[in-house]
Amino acid sequence: MLTDSFIDLHASRIALRKQIEKQANALQEQTRVENIKITQRKRAGYLYAITVLKNIVLEPFFIKAFKAEFKSLKTYESQTINELDSLVIAHGGLNRTILQLEEFLAIRGLWTTNYDEIDYADEVLQSLWKVRALTPQYKEKTYWNTVLPTCALCWRLPQHSHYYCSEHHPNRDQKSYKAAKHKVFRALTQLDNIYIESKFEKQKEAESNSQKASNMYRLLGGFAPHPRYFIKFCKNHVLQTTWIELAKSITTTTQELYPATFNCIKRIKPQDYSCWKNWCLAIIRALDPLQPKAWVVREQDKHLINVESWMAIVSTLHRYECTHRYESLPVNFGPEKGYRRNEEQCSSIKQLIDIQRLETGKVNLSEVARTLGLSRQRIHKIVNTYGLLVKK
Repeated sequence: MLTDSFIDLHASRIALRKQIEKQANALQEQTRVENIKITQRKRAGYLYAITVLKNIVLEPFFIKAFKAEFKSLKTYESQTINELDSLVIAHGGLNRTILQLEEFLAIRGLWTTNYDEIDYADEVLQSLWKVRALTPQYKEKTYWNTVLPTCALCWRLPQHSHYYCSEHHPNRDQKSYKAAKHKVFRALTQLDNIYIESKFEKQKEAESNSQKASNMYRLLGGFAPHPRYFIKFCKNHVLQTTWIELAKSITTTTQELYPATFNCIKRIKPQDYSCWKNWCLAIIRALDPLQPKAWVVREQDKHLINVESWMAIVSTLHRYECTHRYESLPVNFGPEKGYRRNEEQCSSIKQLIDIQRLETGKVNLSEVARTLGLSRQRIHKIVNTYGLLVKK
């Protein structure tokens, strides 16, 4: 049964969304008629984006909770804030307020038990995203038709790419992309799995970016038990019982198969939600407070409407567990620790050292480095690690 607080907050969210859309449309119409651009700051000859947020009264619980986490700028500390535009101005503008709201959702989303309040905060954040998208710098980009259901290197939805999320997109953040890719490779060397080893070899042979991403996606899926194991425990609940019983069964099976994932979702009780979709979105929010919006924007939430498509949420739990396992494996660095020893390289170094000893009676590692095209530091590291200077 729905509580009065749920109904009130739901109505507040709908009202907030409609008011933002109405005022945003009015500002865009003014832009079209007057041929004036919209900016985030007050400038002569431009329209001010924050005017869209005027006369939008926020819920008192949200203002109190937000101000408890983030202080206003000193100029506005003594002012009473009730409306959304005042909140944005007092906290330093759209960009800064959006960053604070994202952090606020991450903090509250992990510890709160009142998910109606989190939904309201999420609606405020989406409103600010929409307003910022009115400016030329932040116009909403079109979404690509993705090839993979999730990012090749984690569990999140691909964004502006066929294969990668924004965090692992090689064109947006090369450092994060390479770090995640190499960590997967290092983690794979620690697993004794014939299936994974065969996929690993295919990954090395792959030439195109699509082949590499697809193989990486499959490699990552081998770090945790396959979602098909859920069928054994949950399929009867799909046909014979309510969605609440199915959700409880999924939670129990997750505890057995995916313990790290279960630690994130264990506080979420199915009976606290009005329908299957809301429970699924709460699960996704517990894993990452910003992902529910991505599911809605990409229209992937259509897979969460019917209980018959319950494997969609199970697949998400599986990918999260895989990501957590490869990220949590200890990674040691060095020629003998991160990757397997390069026998061919060591043999070449040893051969050059033996030739120098025969010809001159001395060893010149700088000359070895020049011959092999490696740095002196690298040659010294390999020689000292494997004891290549020791005479046999």
